[in-house]
Amino acid sequence: MLRRPSVWAIRCRQMMDEVGPKLRAGAKVHATTLDTGGHPEGDYATALAAVAQAHPDVSIGSYPSFKEGGGFKNQIVVRGREPAAVDAAAQAVREMLARLGARL
Repeated sequence: MLRRPSVWAIRCRQMMDEVGPKLRAGAKVHATTLDTGGHPEGDYATALAAVAQAHPDVSIGSYPSFKEGGGFKNQIVVRGREPAAVDAAAQAVREMLARLGARL
């Protein structure tokens, strides 16, 4: 069965086509997401704070979530406007996780 787009969906697309080119974009934000290898936040919170202090040009966040089928996972996200700064901070996070024995 073939579904046609609704009138609402068509109108939304038309509005975005009109408005989109007029919107100004800001600076691009680069991000790297790293899995913590099953370590809970408490295992790395202090070390991660030290990494964040050493890399003030990026934002570093730790995000816990539940895995499908049970259990949990944590991801650390490094964001910034300069790719080199993001890469350097992400490498520092990788090294921190390796010291904890995380499998990356």
